[in-house]
Amino acid sequence: MLSFESSAEALAIGQFGFPPSELFQSVVQSLQPLGFRHVGRVTRGALFESSERVALVIDHRIWDNQFPFPYAAYSDEQNQLMAQYPKLYRTMVDDPEDVPELLQLIKVLAEKTYETEDGFGSGATNRELTSIDPTMPEAYFEQAFIEVFGREQLDSLAREYPIVDIQGSPRAVDYYIERACGNIAIEKNGVSYHHPQILGKERYAKQLVKQNSLVAYGCKLYRWSLESMQFVERFKDELRHYLGTPDAFLSARKLGVTRSFRLHQHQDSALETLAVSRSLGEKAALVVLPTGTGKTEVLIADYAGCCSHSSVKSKADNQAEN
Repeated sequence: MLSFESSAEALAIGQFGFPPSELFQSVVQSLQPLGFRHVGRVTRGALFESSERVALVIDHRIWDNQFPFPYAAYSDEQNQLMAQYPKLYRTMVDDPEDVPELLQLIKVLAEKTYETEDGFGSGATNRELTSIDPTMPEAYFEQAFIEVFGREQLDSLAREYPIVDIQGSPRAVDYYIERACGNIAIEKNGVSYHHPQILGKERYAKQLVKQNSLVAYGCKLYRWSLESMQFVERFKDELRHYLGTPDAFLSARKLGVTRSFRLHQHQDSALETLAVSRSLGEKAALVVLPTGTGKTEVLIADYAGCCSHSSVKSKADNQAEN
């Protein structure tokens, strides 16, 4: 369990916490009526806790590289907090204008004004059967997972698991484990793609939407970088601690998307091209799109379409036999 300094000590932290300021006092005063009290500092931010032990991390200028910090320190700290609290949300407050957005987020989460039940697909395909060889981070993660839980437990590990976040956007999680005692999402993070000071404010904010969505849907999210996974024995100890015993793991299920989203014209064109390629007997295809233009949505829509076509064909075959 992490221990934190008192509020007075945290206020004196400066660059390593949330600097003492009128803005910080405004945050504290705004959260008090909602039942949150300030309990300590985190890397470039502050930790608040409700009477129901819902935790809220508020980052302050965490994306500002004036005071650099190692990504491993960020992910290690968050993993410990994620395990410590029933729910851990994270957001940013950099300016007074961010305070109303903070309060609106808390309202949305408290009132559950999102489609919780439909936030997930009905499962995910096991990419061990459908994908090319794993990337280096995947190889490190899966080898350690096998050594800790056994090779047979790979059936419990869903890869590239699709969700729809609380803002209605389709996303994918690196790994997802359904458990009888609460589900777990896992992100294997390259520093270049996940460090707040490399991402910048806007992209980091999108990362937090995905994270908060998973927590809102009842999951715990753990992050590991390639660098931290290379300390193999420590990494395996963390897997045991955070993921629990394998007897609680449930088998991954096949993908089914239950919420719809609208594709852009270039995404529709990609789907049409894939359909033509598939009709000609091609077994593999490569979709090339610029960063941020929706390759994940194309993947989800294409796979969902294939599942739907397969289901219709199976019913037709059964009727023909009868």
